[in-house]
Amino acid sequence: MKDSKLTREEMGKLFVRFRKENPVFEDLVSERDKIVRIMEIHSITMDALKIELKKWDNNIEKEFKNLRNRN
Repeated sequence: MKDSKLTREEMGKLFVRFRKENPVFEDLVSERDKIVRIMEIHSITMDALKIELKKWDNNIEKEFKNLRNRN
């Protein structure tokens, strides 16, 4: 859209017109928003899992050191 000769105001009006004239626009936006929310939840979940894995790795390392030091 950078190559467009339309002004910001004209682009805004055109977008509003597109939104009104396109019967599936709201559905598309709604579905897109759902996907974004799923991606956000996935990201939060992945971060939490990484933290838990780090804790487990630290515990394993600690226990292995204890075992190694006993021999």
